[in-house]
Amino acid sequence: MRKIIVDEKFDGKSLNSFVSFSFPNLKQNMFFKALRQKDIKINGQRVKENVSLNLGDMIEVYISDELLLGKTIDLDVVFEDENILAINKPERNQCNRRS
Repeated sequence: MRKIIVDEKFDGKSLNSFVSFSFPNLKQNMFFKALRQKDIKINGQRVKENVSLNLGDMIEVYISDELLLGKTIDLDVVFEDENILAINKPERNQCNRRS
């Protein structure tokens, strides 16, 4: 769960634009699913539709960090300069392969 206070940049803007800006990795269908399931609160009140925000509103988003922020990958960097990045590739059986 994430708590965010609305600043003047998003005063009067829609909840959708605020969430899209704050969490660019969140897919639109997940946002609307969260609205349908009332997994988003504004000032402690669950909302089920895209509403306009006001300066100082507190938004609580009950969506997993993996969906909000995207999946993180830990890379084993061997070498890096301005033009080249070399990493250790995991063994084939450790990679997620699609059939």
